[in-house]
This record gives sequence, C-alpha cells and structure tokens, in this order.
Amino acid sequence: MEGSPAWRPILAGGTWLLALLLWLPPWSLLLSGPSALAAPAVRARSHDKASPHATPADKTRSKTATASGKGKPGAKVVAGKGAKPTRPTKGSKEAKIAKETAEPKPPPVPARASGKVAVFLFDGDGGVPLRARVVRLLRARGLKVTTTLRPVDSAEQYREMADTLNLAAFVDGEFSEDGDQASVTVHLRSGVSGLRIASATLASARRALPGEVDKSLWPQLGPPLAKVCVEAAKPRKREREPMRIEAGTPLDPTPPDSGEPALTKKGG
Repeated sequence: MEGSPAWRPILAGGTWLLALLLWLPPWSLLLSGPSALAAPAVRARSHDKASPHATPADKTRSKTATASGKGKPGAKVVAGKGAKPTRPTKGSKEAKIAKETAEPKPPPVPARASGKVAVFLFDGDGGVPLRARVVRLLRARGLKVTTTLRPVDSAEQYREMADTLNLAAFVDGEFSEDGDQASVTVHLRSGVSGLRIASATLASARRALPGEVDKSLWPQLGPPLAKVCVEAAKPRKREREPMRIEAGTPLDPTPPDSGEPALTKKGG
C-alpha cells in the first residue's frame, strides 16, 4: 500500500504538517502572550550574569543593561563596591546656605577705647552714685570723660556740641527701685549722628547693683562705644561754618587841625 500511487500525496502532506508542528512553539506559549516567549531569554541572561565563568562579552552586556536602566522609572541602581554617600563639601552650595543661615556671632568686647565722652546726670534719687560708678568705669577703659555738660533738645544740637567739643558720644541714664530691687538703664548716643545707638538695663538687689554695673555694663555698651569712637575720629564735614560778626569799618581819628580848641592844662 505504501508503494501505491494513491497514498503518495497523503504521505507527502503529512510530512509537511509534521515539519510545521515541529517548527512552531508550543501552544501554551502562544496562548500566554509575548512575555512568556521572552521569559526564557531573561532567565538565560540572568543565568549568564550569575555564572562565575561569564565571558568578557557577557560582562559588557550586563554593564550596558545596568546603565540603561538608570533612567527608567522603578529601576534600582546599585552603588559600586566601596562607594561612599556624598556629603556637602566645604565649598558646596549646601555648605554656603548652612553658613548663611547660622546665627551671627556677637561682636568681640574691646578691652579699651579711645575718645572723649560726656556723661550727663542720671534721673532718679539713687542715680548719683551709679553715675559716678559709670564715670569711673569709662575712665578705666581709656576714655576721657567730662561731667559738666547738660543735655540738649535735638540730634542736630548734639552733633554741633560733639563737633565743637570733640566728643565721640554722650551717656545718660535713669535709676529706679522697688523695695529691695533696683535697676538702672544707661543710654549711649552717638556724637556723629546725634541719635541713640544702644541701651543697657541692669537689675538686681539694690545693694548688689553697683557691682552689677562694674561687671555687666561694659560687655553690653563697650562694642558700640568703641565703634562710635572710631567713627568720630575720622574727618567730618561741618554742617555749618562758625558764626562771624562783621563790626564794620573803624572810625577815622579826629585830625589835629580840625579847628577844635585844644585842651590846655590848668596852671600853665
């Protein structure tokens, strides 16, 4: 039967059908979609990566795949061996921002100052001994202190007084007490601008207040006072020229031949 001519077309068609079935992938892979077709390739690639006998070409493909996955969402980038987390360096932008936002340091307290200062009377019944304490403190810090001046009314007048008497600053204050507690407020006025530039309030027990003045007044008023003394030492332009009074031209003396009778001496 195999040799009969009627079965030859059927056998030829069966051979082609068998070859087609062997060439096509399994039906389960066709039904599961393209992801199943690609799965063996992925597994094979991961197997190659984990293999200790990977070739240089395989290592190159692995590095390329890792680099290409950095920009994709959800891709996990693994740091290389020995890599350290980045920290803001000294000159980086983060370091500059941190430096700018830090709290400013207070100015250093100068040991001495150079200049001339006027100290006015202090308000309050107990202000006289504290004023003497302030005067002694300022002189111990190298300042020349005058105590005979009186306050004026405006900043312009303070500037004129400072310019005329070569004063760098003015000091005034007020004293108050409440039972055993007392306080003193000392104001500092610039001779350059004529305005108040600093104040310091000290409070303690009444008997301990003089010692508190010796201890705490200079650290508070010393830096602004030293600064204004430096400003006052610089050349300044006068706001107005000194007033001059024109007395007029002197009268000519009377000539001797003007015809007036000459005075005669009695008894002559």
